[in-house]
Amino acid sequence: MENLAQLLVILGTAVVLPISIVTMSLRHKRYKLDLEHRERMATKTNEPDNSLSSSELKDLIQQTVTAATLPLQNKVADLENELRTLKAATPVVSTLMESETDKSLGKTKTHA
Repeated sequence: MENLAQLLVILGTAVVLPISIVTMSLRHKRYKLDLEHRERMATKTNEPDNSLSSSELKDLIQQTVTAATLPLQNKVADLENELRTLKAATPVVSTLMESETDKSLGKTKTHA
């Protein structure tokens, strides 16, 4: 009886182990074939590529930066015009300020 149980265990192992190995390998092969089929179908559909080339990306960034900095550039130009107007309206003050800044030595100013 003991020999019969051992024989059944050995036969069961000898049959079950190869069947499970073959089953796993067939499942893996089917999985790989499905992946290859999906890749082939994706390339056959000729879907348009939505990615950007580097030159298109650079152009897009340049346009965005230009649009974002335009209000700042306009504000700087307005301030420069206002500064020129103020300097032209007060020539005495601006010449005094310019002459004093020209005569400064380090942290102390010299008066001639």
